[in-house]
Amino acid sequence: QNVKEVYFPFNVYNKVLDSAVLDRDAEGLKQHPDAHFWIQVHADIRGDIVYNLGLSYRRAQWIKQSLVSRGVNESQIGFARGWGELYLVCRQDDADCLQKNRRANLVVPDLLM
Repeated sequence: QNVKEVYFPFNVYNKVLDSAVLDRDAEGLKQHPDAHFWIQVHADIRGDIVYNLGLSYRRAQWIKQSLVSRGVNESQIGFARGWGELYLVCRQDDADCLQKNRRANLVVPDLLM
């Protein structure tokens, strides 16, 4: 519940805007080794759907490897999925909205059921 979203720069899969957030997420997950979660990553509306699905998938895999390299047990991660632009948090074509859509969420599967 203390895990925060991380955001990506435009057209980049292997870097987040604030790596300290990813560090804190990893520390929180290591303190709860019984917590299982999914990684869901999204893209903004620029680019076609195939490109955005591929980009968000690469971002999801990068987040997974980043968490594992920070000491999170890989068995805690159910899957790492890229959704492209399918689940936007906003639809405006401005810098703030575009940034909000380039995000990775760590979610507990039970909360989605």
